[in-house]
Amino acid sequence: MNSLILAEGPRGPIEMLALVIVAGMVVAWMVYTAKQRKQIARKRAVLGQKLGLRTRESSGRVLMEGDYRGFQVEVDMFIQRSGRTELEFTRVSVVFPESLRLGLKVTRRTLVGKLGNVLRNTTKLGHHAFDENFITVARSRRQARQRLSEDLFRAMVRFVNSRGHLDLDDDGFSFETSGWIKENSKLHAILKQLVEMAGAVFPDALREAPTRKRKLAHARASSSKKRKLGSKKASSARSRLTKAVPRRRKALKR
Repeated sequence: MNSLILAEGPRGPIEMLALVIVAGMVVAWMVYTAKQRKQIARKRAVLGQKLGLRTRESSGRVLMEGDYRGFQVEVDMFIQRSGRTELEFTRVSVVFPESLRLGLKVTRRTLVGKLGNVLRNTTKLGHHAFDENFITVARSRRQARQRLSEDLFRAMVRFVNSRGHLDLDDDGFSFETSGWIKENSKLHAILKQLVEMAGAVFPDALREAPTRKRKLAHARASSSKKRKLGSKKASSARSRLTKAVPRRRKALKR
């Protein structure tokens, strides 16, 4: 009984100090996390400007979207809250110009997915490495096989082996991972891979990525046009000035 009373009584200085230290650590972690998210948001803005995408930041979310190489893309970094716990995620999506209308759903094969094969009708597309790594559901195996190429199968296997996750359905590709991707180079590489896989499905929609050489050539051409325009304006101004001078001299003589 005495021990119960002591446990419910005022806390000692050591306990109070421990509570203060823990509270300080929690606050420091919250400040650090907020700072990290701000830094990542600034990096996304730089990448978005480079790729010609719109970037928006709101509380606990950074969204980058727009047209990239002929496809609508979206990079969504968001937070899921469960009680006091915050979990960060990054999702990258590439949307097809039109739906495939195949009833297609391709997901990475996992242990749970293998057990689920018994409960649903899955489709094998005849590419060994692809069928080993993915579970496919489609209304017609023949139509799905016609639309999805061998090169696409190989690209999807390489992607999932290096990135860990990949989904494909009638509307496009999507990739999701835990945490906010910090490096612009890594995020750009993922986006590029997804767009190129989408280009394997819709080759007519895919545009070439602007290279540094082409950017410089475009900048030089633009600069040359400005110089020519400036030269024409200067020449026109000189011509007007040349005509104006004699008229002024005649007016003075009069």
